[in-house]
Amino acid sequence: MNKGVTHIVPLAVMGLLIIIVVVLLLFQTMTSNTVTPNSVVNNESVIANKRAENVISQRKDNQAVVNGDEYVKYIEEGKKALTDGRYDKAQSALLAAKAINDTAEVKGLIKTLDDKIVAFGQEEKDGLDKLFEEADKLKSENKWDDSIKVYELIIKDYPTHSEDIKKKLAEVRHLKEEAMTALILKIREAKKQIDNGNFLQAVEDLKLADRFYPYSGQTDIYMNDIRTKYINADMIKIPTSEAIGGDSSGHIRSIKLPTFYIDKYEVTNEKYAVFVMDTGHNPPSYWKDGKIPVSKEKCPVVGITFDDAKAFAKWAGKRLPTEDEWEKAARYIDGRKYPWGDVFPDDVSKIPCNSLEYNRKDILSVGSLPAGNSPYGVVDMAGNVWEWVDGTVMVIVDGRETNYRILKGGSFMTSKDGITASSRLLEEPSVVMPDTGFRCAKD
Repeated sequence: MNKGVTHIVPLAVMGLLIIIVVVLLLFQTMTSNTVTPNSVVNNESVIANKRAENVISQRKDNQAVVNGDEYVKYIEEGKKALTDGRYDKAQSALLAAKAINDTAEVKGLIKTLDDKIVAFGQEEKDGLDKLFEEADKLKSENKWDDSIKVYELIIKDYPTHSEDIKKKLAEVRHLKEEAMTALILKIREAKKQIDNGNFLQAVEDLKLADRFYPYSGQTDIYMNDIRTKYINADMIKIPTSEAIGGDSSGHIRSIKLPTFYIDKYEVTNEKYAVFVMDTGHNPPSYWKDGKIPVSKEKCPVVGITFDDAKAFAKWAGKRLPTEDEWEKAARYIDGRKYPWGDVFPDDVSKIPCNSLEYNRKDILSVGSLPAGNSPYGVVDMAGNVWEWVDGTVMVIVDGRETNYRILKGGSFMTSKDGITASSRLLEEPSVVMPDTGFRCAKD
């Protein structure tokens, strides 16, 4: 074989391989730079995803702003509600804020709210206990209507306790019905006593009825009946006319007064007892255990201060007579010295009044000596007991001016010169004496 040909063949093969490699490289380059339909779709998808991510991010940013505004709003509402004591509203607002952002601020406010709710619960319990105490106290005092009102208030304000309270309320209503029955029975008994003229017993029945059912208003009707038929009975009309007044020194003055009424008798122990029982006013000190001494019911009440007398008169719907009124009722229109005339009898058996000369040494029942009545028919205006009248006299005591009150008529311890209609005794209004009483007047 020719040696030159042998070397040419490998070179040709090598050149062919080089050409193939170059062609392949050129093809690969062309292939990598060629855009296919699939590559276009993939690029558009990436862009769309990026855009979506941007929108979502923007929305999240916007929502964060919105949530931040809502959070602040709920926090402010919660704070205000806490300050105002609206714990239900505060709880709602703070829980809404917590749902948005469970911050330390929210936790602190919720802790404060919980503390306040606990404290409020204690206050509510204390308030409820106080109302129960009030209702029970009223019930123990037989103030049924007031007790019922409190229980009804508890049911309204504390509905969670209503079942237990309703039982208590039913109990009080039952007791009220029983008390009303007892009240009616006692009032019927009192009415019988009034009709029979047993006024003290009638008052006792009425006071007992009041204990069954205080402030019912039922007994007031019959107490007014007693005042009309008993306390205000036996008043004497003193008509308008000129009369003669004067004093123990012989000074004479003319008295002209409008028509008025004056008690025929001095206020008796029995009548004063009605006043004491009805009002709770202190009885005279000589009433042992607050009771009238035996056989002294019809005697004038004594040991009475000026203020005691005025209190009775006000309760009875009357007043104390003035000195001029008292004197006119005693002296008539002719200015007589004594209610019966100008002469005081020397014969003890003919003395028409309970004075020192009569020598009985004690107070007599009112009306015991009718011969001593004034021409108007007013009884016991001379002797028996001194009587407070409404008037003031300035007296110098230890260098100081002091208001003294006036007593008229004398007593069983006063002589004939001191029981004249013009005589007067000046005393401090608070003085208590065993021969000092009163009678009333009214226009």
